[in-house]
Amino acid sequence: MKPEKAVGEINGCLAAATNNHIDSILDPSSVDTLTTLVLSSGIYFKGRWEAPFAKAHTVVDKFHRLDGSTADVPFMCSVRSQYIAIRNGHKVLKLPYRSPAPAPRKGSSSESNVGDDPAPKYSMCIFLPDERDGLPGLVEKMSSGPGFWHYRLPTLQVPVGDFRLPKFKLSASGSVRQVLRNGMGINSVFVAGEADLADMAAKRDEDAAGTPLYVADVCHKAVLEVNEGGTVAIGATASYMLCGASAIMDQP
Repeated sequence: MKPEKAVGEINGCLAAATNNHIDSILDPSSVDTLTTLVLSSGIYFKGRWEAPFAKAHTVVDKFHRLDGSTADVPFMCSVRSQYIAIRNGHKVLKLPYRSPAPAPRKGSSSESNVGDDPAPKYSMCIFLPDERDGLPGLVEKMSSGPGFWHYRLPTLQVPVGDFRLPKFKLSASGSVRQVLRNGMGINSVFVAGEADLADMAAKRDEDAAGTPLYVADVCHKAVLEVNEGGTVAIGATASYMLCGASAIMDQP
């Protein structure tokens, strides 16, 4: 195995899958000759708003941060009615995306056969706490149980006199190993001798036959951009696995 070549091929595949918004997920130090398998995946979503915002109406206004400071950021503005629900301690906004055009049924040129199956309907939902420091409490409510989401999304449009939504682009990357272990209780898969990944890969190296795999680390990178036209969301994940007979390496 040539680690640098393998890393280059993996990053190239993810760049192609994400329209070059994510050009790399691994660096050359992520894998070495002890790495047996790298499992990677990427997703690219580009959605246009059902009712786009006019760029000419975008204005700069104050955005309030959690630490109490403010920043001047561009806000998209609209006078249209919006899908908004008012709940206890927060509000919910639902921004529908334009549905993709349904594909015609194979073997037929008749327009009447287009759209036999309804196109999927997607929306972006934004939760806004009533208090400027209310985000931690809202996140705690969201993670308290699956019942939080029931009956909380808006179903009706309501008139809004002065509607403003900040434009933004954010990205996050790094290891999610500790989140999986400490936050979700996924432990044994990261421990040599305890992980059971026998159904994932068949050993081809006779010297390593019978030696089980375990996960060394899981890396994730995400990019999200929201503007007047819609949303671009990209995610990429890579997990690399070692033979259980090898020492567990410290990961950066």
